[in-house]
Amino acid sequence: MKFDSNTITIKHENNFPFGWTTGKIKDLIGEFGLFCDGDWIESKDQDPNGNVRLIQLADIGDGFYRNKSFRFLTKEKAHKLNCTILKPGDLLIARLGEPLGKSCIFPGDEKISVTAVDVCIVRTGESDIIHKWLMYSINSSLFRKAIGSLQSGTTRKRISRKNLAKITFPIPPLQEQRPIVAKIEELFTRLDAGVDALKHVQGQLKRYRQSVLEAAVEGRLTAEWREQHKDELEPADKLLKRIQAERKAKLGKKYKEPTPIDTTNLPRLPDGWMWNYLGNMVEVIMGQAPPGSDCNRDNIGTPFVKVGQFSEKYPEINEWTTNPKKFVDKHDVLICVVGATIGKLNLGIDCSIGRSVAGIRPNGNILSQLYLYHFLKTWTLALRAGSQGSAQGVITRNDINKLVIPLPNIIEQNIIIERIEQMSSISDEADTLIQSELKRAQSLRQSILKRAFEGKLVPQDPNDEPASVLLQRLKAEKTKLKKSKQMEMF
Repeated sequence: MKFDSNTITIKHENNFPFGWTTGKIKDLIGEFGLFCDGDWIESKDQDPNGNVRLIQLADIGDGFYRNKSFRFLTKEKAHKLNCTILKPGDLLIARLGEPLGKSCIFPGDEKISVTAVDVCIVRTGESDIIHKWLMYSINSSLFRKAIGSLQSGTTRKRISRKNLAKITFPIPPLQEQRPIVAKIEELFTRLDAGVDALKHVQGQLKRYRQSVLEAAVEGRLTAEWREQHKDELEPADKLLKRIQAERKAKLGKKYKEPTPIDTTNLPRLPDGWMWNYLGNMVEVIMGQAPPGSDCNRDNIGTPFVKVGQFSEKYPEINEWTTNPKKFVDKHDVLICVVGATIGKLNLGIDCSIGRSVAGIRPNGNILSQLYLYHFLKTWTLALRAGSQGSAQGVITRNDINKLVIPLPNIIEQNIIIERIEQMSSISDEADTLIQSELKRAQSLRQSILKRAFEGKLVPQDPNDEPASVLLQRLKAEKTKLKKSKQMEMF
């Protein structure tokens, strides 16, 4: 197929299959059908106790109804606004959002339903056009390419109903539309089963990674290694004395004897390990934002990290400051302490940090940065729970200092890190393969729709009524209806 942007027509490279023709959405609308936008319903028009459901963009999936939003208005308001009442089987097209032009079939609702102005309603009426066939056609990559050429807007792309009406696309005979839909759904069912299996494996990989981290900080990952080297490792009591001596030397007169840890409800640790407060082994650096006028995106000054810049492992720098306040470096662990990403972790870089970020700097003689990083991953829920007393959901310096960490010898910490990274490498390779197969499944989905659009998915039957005859009949019915209405005026 070729797309001709001058005529907004989706064409076959070769001749049409037997009985096919071209047309626009409006050509498929029968005597009692409609092709219109939803209604302009503002927040002030809505009522959470209303008995009319407002279907919104969030409810429209790519080929499926999502049933996600829950907005309502009263029947009186819907009548006053002269709203279009939806019927089960109506085709809904999103004129805004990604992917632009995605469509689904409205299955109906227990309440009377209307829809928003950024949703286009297609009801073919009594023309017997198969709405599912039309939905699949509109969701195909070729139709979306046509939509893309007609979209407007800068930050939020949209397609008007007027421009949707300009697109001419291939139409098969009515009798062929049914087997096309049946074949698409048969192939999609197989594809969905494969996608579900891949996502199940993804979930297992996530649980595997978590179990690896849990085994690491509980000592199970290095049990055999520890047994082989038990005479070479520093005992826990000597490690504790060394930690206390280092803190006393660093704090001087400010040093206070540590509060004993109640281990009653804590797991039993391997020999040579100990429980310790994180605050005894780290320095916590709470971020502070510089004045906005001192920040820039011109790579001038010191890299500046906020919560929005946290990535998979290291923060992505897109902002700098000429007035840095709080510094961290590559030996630290960064943690989000406020907001929706609370508890998210990154490894440190040389930068200044904002008020929603904290840097945790371990004593490298006692606590490895990477061991701390992986331990904190396993304690993400504990970190969130540590801030549960705050109505604003904030992790404080004290929350971090009071975390209790299972601590092995620094040598064993490094062995643990090696084991984690080896196992993570295997799971990362598997996850990359799964992601590739999921993308391939999406490509296959579009390939199926493309073949359907080209008339290559099911065989043609020369006995089928040509689609051109169907369109002529619909046109004649609408002309007759128009004349009838004109006569009623006299």
